[in-house]
Amino acid sequence: MMSTPLLFEEQQDVNSVECFWASLAFVRFGLATIVLIGHIHDFFLVKDWTRFFSLFSPQVAVFSFLLISGYSIAHSIAMKPNGFLIRRARRIFSVYWPVLMLNFILMWTINEKFEMPNGFNVLPPTLWEGIGHLFLLQEFFVTTISSNLPLWSLSIECWYYVVAPLLILIPFRWMIGMILVSAAAYCCRQFYIFQGPSMFGYPMFILGWGWLLGFVYYYNKEKILIKALMFTLPLFVAVPILLRGKYPLASINIISTVFCISYARNFKLPLILRQIFNYLGDISFPLYVLHWPAILFSYAILKIQNPIFLTLFSFLLAVLLLPVAKHLSNIRICHSQNGKVGIKS
Repeated sequence: MMSTPLLFEEQQDVNSVECFWASLAFVRFGLATIVLIGHIHDFFLVKDWTRFFSLFSPQVAVFSFLLISGYSIAHSIAMKPNGFLIRRARRIFSVYWPVLMLNFILMWTINEKFEMPNGFNVLPPTLWEGIGHLFLLQEFFVTTISSNLPLWSLSIECWYYVVAPLLILIPFRWMIGMILVSAAAYCCRQFYIFQGPSMFGYPMFILGWGWLLGFVYYYNKEKILIKALMFTLPLFVAVPILLRGKYPLASINIISTVFCISYARNFKLPLILRQIFNYLGDISFPLYVLHWPAILFSYAILKIQNPIFLTLFSFLLAVLLLPVAKHLSNIRICHSQNGKVGIKS
């Protein structure tokens, strides 16, 4: 791509590198928490402590997720290109498929449409939607199921993983052009200039600016142009959301994420704090994909709407899912000498 990556891991001691990734892990956890509590607030229209978290905007938190994701994937490819897609598939599907199965079981158990207090209708998934979601085709050939709407962004992110090895071959100027066109298309949608379709990969195109910006920044962090874009473009794209006045703290999501990506390598964190941050980062992905069905289960089955319970219940399920996902991600298909196929963990 662009230029040969200048890996800061080659320039700094191990502690600085660990502090950097631990800081990013903590930011990911914070963003997942904003999405969780923001959705609780939006679902139940409560006027309590959840309103504070909703002011950060779950949608802008997704922008920040994509920035971190693009940067992290570039690092993964640069450090260990062989087996990159297999590593990502194991990590994603070890969480995604169990959550999806639980989601389907929940909705097929309820087996009827029901309405959340804010008027949002939750429908059981169709067979076609179920098949599409198994292969991360939501926003491409099927609409995202209403029983786990946050999965819309996961398909976008994962398909960028698939094309990431090819993006390295694209010249820097072309990548900058792709980022700017994507950002412009997103702004056009937000200002109702041109909406575009909600499927067929168009959401991947209009939200690609964030993921691509993080990806390109990793390889070209010494270039002035990419530095300028990193510090200005995310805020510029968030302007339509900020102008609505509903999310006055949304810019903090972006500023903290950009600051962490740019400067966290200079942080000094004690070992215990790094371990805590890394663990919180590990549960951020299960928390993101699991919290929506956890809220629906609490409301539709348990008849509970208490925000504190919903928050703690979502955290608990994410903590319980993490070791299961790690075990599943370590499973290997192996062939014995007698030709038999087996599973090895």
